[in-house]
Formats: sequence, structure tokens, C-alpha cells
Amino acid sequence: MVSKKLVVTGASGFIGDAFCQVANNSELTVVPVSRKSNCPGFVFSKDYCDLPKGDICVHFGEDPDRARVNKRGQKYRLESGKVIDSILNNGFDYVLYASSAAVYGDSGSSPYTEDDLAYGGDEYSAIKLQNEAKILEAGGAVVRLTNIVGRGMAKNNVLSDIIKQLPEPGPLIVRNGRPIKDFISLADVADAITQLVMMKAVGLYNVGAGEGRSINDLARLCLEIDGQRQRKVISIAKSSIDFYNVVDIRKIKDSSAWNPSTQLADVIKSLL
Repeated sequence: MVSKKLVVTGASGFIGDAFCQVANNSELTVVPVSRKSNCPGFVFSKDYCDLPKGDICVHFGEDPDRARVNKRGQKYRLESGKVIDSILNNGFDYVLYASSAAVYGDSGSSPYTEDDLAYGGDEYSAIKLQNEAKILEAGGAVVRLTNIVGRGMAKNNVLSDIIKQLPEPGPLIVRNGRPIKDFISLADVADAITQLVMMKAVGLYNVGAGEGRSINDLARLCLEIDGQRQRKVISIAKSSIDFYNVVDIRKIKDSSAWNPSTQLADVIKSLL
């Protein structure tokens, strides 16, 4: 049987690299594509509008920096939409798009389901929703990802900031300890997306741990693992407004054999 070609954009990035490692163990032939010209073994593409032909495309190749995307605004919206159009016109049998649970906002009180209202509260979310709609209309799949943690994660995220402070004396400082977020391991995300691709699942899927943890609790967990239970955690923000972004993962669990299997504490231990 001829192996099907899986084209992966953003393959040298945080999620793309982990996904390719898992997908390489399947019967698919992985074609990793990167905008970095110095990646041996990768297909170089300046803007992902000239992808090689294949049977399946998984698109991770969007800017993950929310602040930067918001700053670029309409220009980035047009650029990312052009890439989606190019992917859909490239003749792939199946396309999966990596989106974000940020589209649900942060004012909920229970895990968001795929049927809950999503809205473009900022440019980043609006762009995700724009591109989701194109993929879904074309019969592809969309995964809304929560906060992914693991080796190689961004240095400006909350867990990276906490870990960076562990060797330092004095209290551990967080910007706001109240927000409740959904933290999932990179390994679990790569496994979830691989299973969806192998099934050629269509439609919208939440991918997260399915449970929330406050930033204060996250900081306390890191201190406990590092043997520093006595240290104080100080939150700079004094706002009484709650922030909640946790997803319901029953759909993907019911549709596949996937279930998050990596504990957050084990991820933190590996990073330390």
C-alpha cells in the first residue's frame, strides 16, 4: 500500500515538531515544512503559500504570539487568510487547522463545549475564527488548543516565568494569581492531533486537559515540586474580576481512543 503524504506547516515550531515526531511512527509519510531556511530535512516555504503536494495537511504555521498578532492587526488577518485559501486550493484530501481556546473568551464558569458561543474579542481570536470557518466549510477539522506546556514552550508564558524565578530568593511574583486556565502537556496534544488525523475526523474539537488550575495554584505546585513550600506567592494585580478558560473534552474522548495521560506535575518535574 502506498503511504499517504502528510504535509505539516510550522513543523520546526513547538507543537509542529512534537506532532511530527509522533506522526513519523504512523504509516504516513511526513513532509515537514518550515519558514526557517536553515532546517536540514525540512521543506522551506517563505509563507506557506507554495506547499508541496500531498494527501493531508496539518497547519500549525501561524504566529502563536497573541500580542504580536494583535499589534499587526488587519495585515496579519489578510496574510493568514491567504495561506488558508492556498492550503484549501492545493488539492489535499484532508486538512486540520490548529486554533485556540482563546476564542471562547474568559468569562465562563464551567468548561466550554464546542457548541458554546465563540467570539473575536481581539484580533487574534477574530483571525482564528475567520480561518476556522474556512476550514470547517471545506470539510476539514479544527482543534481548539488550551495552554500547552512542555520543553521548548515560549519563554514569555506564565509557567516559564514561574520556573525562571525558582532559583531566585524572595517571594515568587505572578502578574495575576486569580485566572483559572487549562494546562495540557505537549505530548498529549501531539497524540490527540495524530489520532484525529489518522481517523480523518472532521469538525471542531477541543483539546485540553479538561480541568482548570489557578495561576496561584500553579505557582504553589512549582514551589512544592522544587522543595520550596515555604516561599510566598505574590500577585501584582488586585483585580476582583475572575478569568476562566477551561475546555470540555468529552467530544474528542468519545470520538477516539485519546485521553490526556500526562500529569501537569510530571511535566513540571521534567522541565526542572
